[in-house]
Amino acid sequence: MLTFIIRRLIVTIPVVLMVGIAAFLLVHLTPGDPAEFFLDPDAPVEEVDRIRARLGLDQPIPVQFALWFGGVLQGDLGTSFHEQRPVIDMFVRAFPPTLYLTFTSLLLAIFIAVPIGIFSAIRQDSLLDRFATVFVLIGVATPNFWLGLLLIQLFAVQLGWLPAQGFVRPEVDVWRSFQSLILPSIALGYSGAALIARMTRSGMLEVLRQDYVRTARAKGIDENRVNYVHALRNAFNPILTVIGLAVVSLISGSLVVELVFNFPGIGRLVVDSVFRRDYPVIQGSLLLIAGLTILVNLVVDLLYAVTDPRIRYD
Repeated sequence: MLTFIIRRLIVTIPVVLMVGIAAFLLVHLTPGDPAEFFLDPDAPVEEVDRIRARLGLDQPIPVQFALWFGGVLQGDLGTSFHEQRPVIDMFVRAFPPTLYLTFTSLLLAIFIAVPIGIFSAIRQDSLLDRFATVFVLIGVATPNFWLGLLLIQLFAVQLGWLPAQGFVRPEVDVWRSFQSLILPSIALGYSGAALIARMTRSGMLEVLRQDYVRTARAKGIDENRVNYVHALRNAFNPILTVIGLAVVSLISGSLVVELVFNFPGIGRLVVDSVFRRDYPVIQGSLLLIAGLTILVNLVVDLLYAVTDPRIRYD
């Protein structure tokens, strides 16, 4: 197991390098000059050149990349052009709200989607199965930002039950923090729940048709034990894969949802940085999301061995 983990971590080195190159080039190819955001539109060219020199943008692109990526390898993501603060410090402050939002959205998606997928597979072509199909289709087709706006209009503006924007940290007020997470978690988690429910139903239907399931039923084993012990456990690896993909999609999808709900997380930080052409923050955000994706995939691979005893990484 340890050897497998070490091999996977070694393989991530070229992946991180390629992500770093792509992030750097995409950011620098985007139209707009960060120096212009510090000056009036009518500022003289000499003043713009002076700002570019202060930000290090007057150097050749390969030199800029070497300096930036060399700092990344030492744990330094650079300094924000706009805030004049280390990017890592900005991430440390913005990451907890995004983590809370992603975690609650994932829990909401799993606890709703997995039971719906199981019951719809067990009761195929029933009214519940048709409801699950509609639930999945709506979830796949509904943009999370549009759903967020609808939730704000209904529960915040018209009913006044929940806050429309902002986030209260749990250490300040636990109940208000929970309230501030409800609407964005639903908006972010619905599409993930639809995907997980669809895969759970497909996996369960495939397993329920296997010979060993029919044999277990023929032996008189309790139907609940057949469904939830024999069938679900063997169908869980594909579900686990989709849950891992859902985590990645939730992290990336939080960019738009955080903007809709004025959520002070990584997503809002990235969007603000894009508008300000804050290169170090954008590049660091892309690396952070890529690193989280790699970590989630590694965790999912390790969990395969837990859920399926036939899988070993020795």
